[in-house]
Amino acid sequence: MKKIAIVVFLLMMFTQISTVKAEGLLYTESIFPVDTAQQTANSSKMGEGTCYNVLGLVEWGNCGLQAAMKNGKMSQIHHYDIEKSGWIFFKKITTQVYGY
Repeated sequence: MKKIAIVVFLLMMFTQISTVKAEGLLYTESIFPVDTAQQTANSSKMGEGTCYNVLGLVEWGNCGLQAAMKNGKMSQIHHYDIEKSGWIFFKKITTQVYGY
């Protein structure tokens, strides 16, 4: 049982290392701005798309740009941010799109 726990821990650790930057092993709460233009407060609409992940084994949701644009009822992207939060066993990824 102890060997299995060690293997699971190492797999989780390597999975964390190979994914997106600045993600904590035990806890994460970060926002990564992604520029498609200069970020200003002139964007009139905002939409979000969210994905959830449990244990790195099961993931559901739609955190793509198209889903966020559809939720915000927009046709043009000004800029977007990616927000990551969660604990070691549960992660939430939200794409926040700003546009017109």
